[in-house]
Amino acid sequence: MKTKLEIIEETVKYYTVDKNNRAMDGGSCVYNAEDGSHCAVGRCFNQDFKDEGVDMDYNYDSDAFALQHNGSIDHMLMKEYSGHETTFWSDLQNFHDRPRYWGTNFDLTHDGEKAVIKLKVEYS
Repeated sequence: MKTKLEIIEETVKYYTVDKNNRAMDGGSCVYNAEDGSHCAVGRCFNQDFKDEGVDMDYNYDSDAFALQHNGSIDHMLMKEYSGHETTFWSDLQNFHDRPRYWGTNFDLTHDGEKAVIKLKVEYS
């Protein structure tokens, strides 16, 4: 199982390497996009949930998604990502969704760097 710190670092690297890794639909982030890309949580889904694509329940609504899965989303994740509470995944997704954390080339802004430090402190 990956630690929370490993997942945070992996997420930052994944989205700063290539801005096209973000799952966007109509200017909004989604768990599964038409082009096969995924958001911060969606990229950790097991194949069954990735295969649901844009038809996945609550694909466009992170608040409803979090409420639906209050407690655990382990059944949706690849095994190496399981074992972490829903609040961690929600915090990771909220970090990923904040435009002020990402520069024009999807590098981290100063605020983004501070947010990463905050996440690492909270989940270390």
